[in-house]
Amino acid sequence: MVGLSIRPPFAVGPPLGHPLRSALLMVGPSARPPFVVAPFHGRSLRSATLRGRPFSWSVPLLGHPLRSALLMVGPFAWPPFAVGPPYGRSLLLIGLHPADLSQPSLGIRSLVLESSASLRATGFAFTTWANAWRALDALGIEWRLHPQTTGLAMAEMSFKTEEANGGHEVRCMKRNMLLETLERELPHGTIRYSSKVVSVEDSGYFKLVHIADGSVIKTKVLIGCDGVNSAVAQWLGLKKPAFAGRSAIRGQTIYKGNHGFESKFYQFFGDGVRSGFIPSDDDVVYWFLTFSPSSKDKEVEENPAKMKDFVLSKLGKVPDKVKTTVEMTELNNIMCSSLRLRHPWELLWGNISKGNVCVLGDAFHPMTPDLGQGGCAALEDGVTLARCLAKALLEKPNVEPNENTEKEEYKRIEMGLKKYAKERRWRGLDLIATGYMVGLIQQGDGVVTSFLRDKMLAPFLANLLLKKAKFDLWQTEERERERERERFMMEVVEEVVIVGAGIGGLATSLGLHRLGIRSLVLESSASLRATGFAFTTWANAWRALDALGIGDSLRQHHHQMLGEDWSAIASMAEAEKRLALRVSSGDDGEGSPVDLRAERRTRWCSIRSPEKVARSASRVERLRQRRGRGASFRTRASQPRRRTWRPARPIVAASSSTKLAMAETSFKTEEANGGHEVRCMKRKMLLETLEKELPHGTIRYSSKVISVEDSGYFKLVHIADGSVIKTKVLIGCDGVNSWLGFKKPAFVGRSAIRAQAIYKGNHGFEPKFYQFSGNGVRSGFLPSDDDVVYWFLTFTPSSKDKEVEENPAKMKEFVLSKLGKVPDQVKTTVEMTELNNIMCSSLRLRHPWELLWGNISKGNVCVLGDAFHPMTPDLGQGGCAALEDGVTLARCLAKALLEKPNVEPNENTEKEEYKRIEMGLKKFAKERRWRGFDLITTGYMVGLIQQSDGVVMSFLRDKMLAPFLASLLLKKAKFDCGKLIKFESVKRKVKFEINYESSWYNLSFFNS
Repeated sequence: MVGLSIRPPFAVGPPLGHPLRSALLMVGPSARPPFVVAPFHGRSLRSATLRGRPFSWSVPLLGHPLRSALLMVGPFAWPPFAVGPPYGRSLLLIGLHPADLSQPSLGIRSLVLESSASLRATGFAFTTWANAWRALDALGIEWRLHPQTTGLAMAEMSFKTEEANGGHEVRCMKRNMLLETLERELPHGTIRYSSKVVSVEDSGYFKLVHIADGSVIKTKVLIGCDGVNSAVAQWLGLKKPAFAGRSAIRGQTIYKGNHGFESKFYQFFGDGVRSGFIPSDDDVVYWFLTFSPSSKDKEVEENPAKMKDFVLSKLGKVPDKVKTTVEMTELNNIMCSSLRLRHPWELLWGNISKGNVCVLGDAFHPMTPDLGQGGCAALEDGVTLARCLAKALLEKPNVEPNENTEKEEYKRIEMGLKKYAKERRWRGLDLIATGYMVGLIQQGDGVVTSFLRDKMLAPFLANLLLKKAKFDLWQTEERERERERERFMMEVVEEVVIVGAGIGGLATSLGLHRLGIRSLVLESSASLRATGFAFTTWANAWRALDALGIGDSLRQHHHQMLGEDWSAIASMAEAEKRLALRVSSGDDGEGSPVDLRAERRTRWCSIRSPEKVARSASRVERLRQRRGRGASFRTRASQPRRRTWRPARPIVAASSSTKLAMAETSFKTEEANGGHEVRCMKRKMLLETLEKELPHGTIRYSSKVISVEDSGYFKLVHIADGSVIKTKVLIGCDGVNSWLGFKKPAFVGRSAIRAQAIYKGNHGFEPKFYQFSGNGVRSGFLPSDDDVVYWFLTFTPSSKDKEVEENPAKMKEFVLSKLGKVPDQVKTTVEMTELNNIMCSSLRLRHPWELLWGNISKGNVCVLGDAFHPMTPDLGQGGCAALEDGVTLARCLAKALLEKPNVEPNENTEKEEYKRIEMGLKKFAKERRWRGFDLITTGYMVGLIQQSDGVVMSFLRDKMLAPFLASLLLKKAKFDCGKLIKFESVKRKVKFEINYESSWYNLSFFNS
């Protein structure tokens, strides 16, 4: 080589033996090494200079045996030569369209050839119906576009977005915004601009695409998305779309401030035209007018000023706001185009695909805009085609590429494209035919047509819009046939899969991790869910947290309730100012009750009169004198150290109608006497602590489970993104409970408003659980730490309260109106709560008898947490029980999963492991069934009594049942779920016994 100048790490040379006389390679920083300069079609490279230019467009090299090279084309490239790294692309898309860019990320590289110099956004905007949002959700960009578009709700037809009611999500999407969002999600260099395709020719099992600049690209798959004048469609033998006899003027009005339009689709018919006005966001309104042009209208279609005058003359009697919108539209934001469509019968008999070539979008099914489904159908095409091509392109043989492997791959691609054509053929035909008929009727100006349309057909035509938007590309008949492909493509095998990253799911995962068992947690949301702000953690929950090894770290951030024992007082106002009488019993100054029996007598004293206050005080004074130890408030007398009662927070229960305390409970934490540790736990902090303790990658977000399927001794979990996960154990903490045959939790007829008030400084609350009942509501206030107070109110909603449950401001007003006679500090807490820290939800529970007769576990599947025992919050045991579930399940599963045989895995070993897993889950179900039954039943009865506003029930509650109800909270918190046990693995069998009453474990090991 003569005159060769190379800048490392690049390489220059003739890879196929052609002479390279002189070459100077100067490539910019955006190029990827290693690079080659190769002669094209056997020509000699005598003199080629590539100047210092950062080339970025990379496409497969065509017309040369070197199929793995990339063609890097730039303005200074020598036309017949190719420069690029030695690897190629498999997929070539022609024409820039939403369909081109909507190929899901399945690991397949593609190149998009666009004839224009930048993104094309012809048409300004379009309506995105529910079917389009399903496609965008499948592509993973729905969340980016949602905040930038306005949801629509027509006055005559409501588009409800509640999934349960089969509602429709309708928005006006800016076309440019959609294209830019799709472009950002693609790898750099995927789109090559200024690349007009002039012809396509065959080359064995490949296609040669000739570009206007003289370059030729070789590809395995060619997809035409180049609009109504598609070169690829012509190659397939499809005729040019026919003129529909109508034209459309489209415009976009950009306001400097808010346009004032409601989020509605305004549509007007009559006088041979159809017009519509749709707000895209707060500042932009998209509008259109379709008409049948005459010979006189030729000039109108070419002059924006005349277009505006024409639209104003055709609008007729419409609101002034609508006319003003047209008048203030800039001329460069108005355009006109003829409406074209492909005859429906061409889709039946024509070639949508042929070999390794196909079309989609407007190149496939150009249609009139009367249904608003053009862009939506293109998004459907993109997702469907990507799914159909995936198997063909991802299936790689374990041999060197040769003619046979190329032929096999070509056949797979051909079958994939045929499958795509079969799925989309009838959908395209339906949309074209229906859209044409709807437009014909809506725009008709004949007497008979107008009468039928306005008097009879209007509801039917409007309903067609919703009917066509119900299409779900994931629920076609072909979906069943896709399962084998999905398993091959993206099947992942896991030991344990947990559905739902809530308290129960993460606790189970951490428990298994502590025992050396890997698990995968699937969470449908994009981040940790912390619905509910906080919850009460009783002693049973702290035992579970200690078993998981995170109890101490959480205690540092949450105050424990003080162990003060209140004397009888006359009102809540006085109660807030007084401290309980305590006697010092040690040199640390911490007090304990004078006498446990006397403490029990005074603790539950209902407070109704000053006389009782005096009697109670005199009783304590007599006890002091009897002890003769100089007892006083917090005395520090030097005495022999005795067992002390550690401080814990009490429950203060009061009637909100009388402002008198009904009962007050002290929580003592002396371990030997079964004391209680009670704190108010921030839900988000608990979830974050659990997440930090798990190995990185344990939680997989944005993974919504859509179905569960049997596969021998395993379960196949299908995710919304198309992936399939194979697992030995499936644990449902969110979403799979229906697979076990459980019914949906029942509504108990009550709702709960929950909130947290965040103070800038100390809130001033004593660390106590303040609870108020009466007037048909129950409320509670619990300080979490020095700055945060969690509060709630449960009530029985009426038909008038429907608006309250959806508006945080009205929730706050409702709570203040229902609190009744409570301390001012309590009301102030509600008043200062931020609206974004208030939420409302309906209370639901699972009928207790379902836990007795239903399947808590079935084979290698089980449920826990709210998927197992949803309950009302009256005992405050929902989150606590979920933690108990996690520890118990981890312990029950450990033996089954850690016992590994010393032989190669086969069908017998898989069967034995399945049986062990099944027995472990049955053991879990047996341990937890009656616990769940007890908590659901007790919680429901406690809530019913506490919230009742009947005369008899209120009297019994306030005069007799208050101490009993309060004691139930402590009784249910005495439960001990046990500890995690590390089992010896492989050749040692473990015999273990657990005594829950005394919390001891007897383990004996013996060799097998």
